[in-house]
Amino acid sequence: AAEVRALGLGVTRVAGANRYATAAEVAAFAQAPAGAGDAAAASCFGTATVGLASGLDFPDALAAAAVLGLWRSPLLFTTPEGIPTETSMHARSSYFRPGEDAPPVITIGGSSVVPASHPRQLTDS
Repeated sequence: AAEVRALGLGVTRVAGANRYATAAEVAAFAQAPAGAGDAAAASCFGTATVGLASGLDFPDALAAAAVLGLWRSPLLFTTPEGIPTETSMHARSSYFRPGEDAPPVITIGGSSVVPASHPRQLTDS
């Protein structure tokens, strides 16, 4: 960060308590309205699509990040056992609000890492 600042560039750290919280924080940061936080990142992500990939291994998420970035869509992390609390809380507060149209959830990876039930877990209240 110090080296980047020395180049005259701004640095904003986005982090969470674990990888699931960090993914949610990155999505929230990039979805922030203009004027909230870093203006360069404000409103980078829309809410037309939500990506869901394993947070336990990187290849699926790495491949998905490029496509989701092109679509200006967030990537959230999950586990085979269920949706982590951090992922669920962010998704429900940002994308799956009662009474609003829910965006499609695109799962990245096989059913052994992102079971078919996971998108429903995000969208069901």
